[in-house]
Amino acid sequence: SAQGGRNLGEQLLAKYPDLSAIWAVDDVLAAGIGAAAKAANRTIVVTGLNGDQDGIQAIQQGQMSATWYVDSVKTGMTAAELSARVLKGDAQPTELPLKYVAQPVLYTKDNVDKWAPPEKQIPYPELK
Repeated sequence: SAQGGRNLGEQLLAKYPDLSAIWAVDDVLAAGIGAAAKAANRTIVVTGLNGDQDGIQAIQQGQMSATWYVDSVKTGMTAAELSARVLKGDAQPTELPLKYVAQPVLYTKDNVDKWAPPEKQIPYPELK
């Protein structure tokens, strides 16, 4: 939770006065840590993971430096497309990649305006 992140941030800032960066496991936690740093008037790099609305807002409010977004929409669509090829007989399972590696996007204050929520990223086919 953001409150849990804030509590953790306060503890870390008190215990480590020379702390310069924190990478959190998700954006909500990172936003809470960033709020603690901001309240303590400390400038540290706070990075989250998920690239979600909470992280984007925290970057815009100066509570986080960055968030990593792994494109779960593209990953799911790629998995579905590869599966459909095999099911249709268009490809043999041995022809397909053994793995798909998503390319994460780093959002910062410099590109946060390019972020879009996942539901806006799905290319819905035209209804006919």
